[in-house]
Amino acid sequence: MRIKADNNYVMILGIGLLVYAGLFTAASLARFYGLGSSVLDLGVFDQIFWYILHRGAPLSTINSPFIERHWFGFHFSPILYALAPVYALLPYPQTLLVLNVLLVTSAAIPIYLTARHWQISPGLALIWCAIFLVNPYVQGGVMWDFHEVAIAAPVMGFALYAVAARRKVLFLCMLLLLLLCKEHYGLTIAGFGLLWAIQYREYRSGMTISVLGIIAFIGILCFLMPYFSHSDYMALQNNNPPHARFAWMLHKDSMQNGIIFVALSDVIYIGTLLWLFWFIFPLYAFVWLLPAAGDMAVNALSYVGAMRSFYYYYSLSLMPVLIIAAMRGGLIYSHKKPKLKFSEITMLIFAANLLFGYIASPLPLPYAANIWETRFASLARPYAENIAQIKTMFPEQKILSVQDNIGSFFTRRAAIYQFPGGLDKADGVILHLHLPFTHALAILGPPFVIPTSKYISIVQDLLKDKQWGITYWQNGWLVLERNKPSIPVNKADIQKVLDDMLAAQ
Repeated sequence: MRIKADNNYVMILGIGLLVYAGLFTAASLARFYGLGSSVLDLGVFDQIFWYILHRGAPLSTINSPFIERHWFGFHFSPILYALAPVYALLPYPQTLLVLNVLLVTSAAIPIYLTARHWQISPGLALIWCAIFLVNPYVQGGVMWDFHEVAIAAPVMGFALYAVAARRKVLFLCMLLLLLLCKEHYGLTIAGFGLLWAIQYREYRSGMTISVLGIIAFIGILCFLMPYFSHSDYMALQNNNPPHARFAWMLHKDSMQNGIIFVALSDVIYIGTLLWLFWFIFPLYAFVWLLPAAGDMAVNALSYVGAMRSFYYYYSLSLMPVLIIAAMRGGLIYSHKKPKLKFSEITMLIFAANLLFGYIASPLPLPYAANIWETRFASLARPYAENIAQIKTMFPEQKILSVQDNIGSFFTRRAAIYQFPGGLDKADGVILHLHLPFTHALAILGPPFVIPTSKYISIVQDLLKDKQWGITYWQNGWLVLERNKPSIPVNKADIQKVLDDMLAAQ
């Protein structure tokens, strides 16, 4: 590969990535300032990084059962320590949003490098990068707050490039980083080992990598994670479907349900993944799909239906694999059947991703889904004054129960819970009596997690409870503090807002 000859194209790629990152950073921040983020995602990681800086361990209190828990018992992600110095410079949730966008965007770089290594023209290599960026699963991952898979996406891309270029040291380094991203990537490493073995007929080293990947997966899942989670380990439990991501491995009923999932909803999931590449092109380079097999199996067999949606982040790290497999498959197909040129295959795949990506886009574009109803006007931070006033009421040592979609503004503290959790422990409750979404699909997460009617009933009970005093009521922001006298406020006004919310919902 002649890098010098690519100077102009590399410049175009750099400018394109900056524009893309700038656009999605603005959209992600607009969603955050417009109260569209979730404390169970962004807020959890904000608190985890706060704990790493203050106590050296990734702890969180936000998730049920609302106790201080080690994050490695929920997701094994030691890679988070590598980002702690960046967070220390700017310890805000907005920092994590920007990091999420930059990490995902950077995954386009190894796609370009792989294309050029396979002697694909620099112009077509740029189009393959564009395919990645407009892909609906990638857009969903960019916009869904911050997650470890944002780190895994470029790592996965560089691991694939290392295979293509036969750079074994880089390959092994990327696999090690991948293992530190999340608990199930040992399965992905097993797939990478098989790919290396088949691609270069280095069966001993390839199979050794595969076996080590499987051992790491089992060791992390069955020993390390239970150790960190103590008595509330959920990933393998059969009695807590929302969190039992791997229950199908050990429980007969869960295995049967998993098979049913594969037979029904997962046909749609896998079909959608392949449709974006016209089905056949990734399959023509099937061996290059092996690193995706583990991740796809986890998503397909999990109780968590969201793991198969392009609005979520779960399939993000699959995209570099599918794109590079489709690229390789396109080369093979065009060689065997010259009537369809590789450039035409590239444009067909680009058209499919652009069309589906536009329709499903979370950006505020005409006729796009814009599931979070993002408005760039929210970058003006319409609630900044209210949030600043409420923050002064609760120093770090105060315990809070906070509504899901506003919780991330208050998570840099030792104890905070997702409302209505932790009411028996909380010193204060912070709510925003407003429905931030009207879109039917926005039930995926915030604002309330529980049904709106139940939310309103709990708020009404708090207003009647004499141990809770109303200490702030302004522009829909409601703050109650335990054993504090109420400020002068007409509760009928609050009730009217609650009635309007129920009617709107």
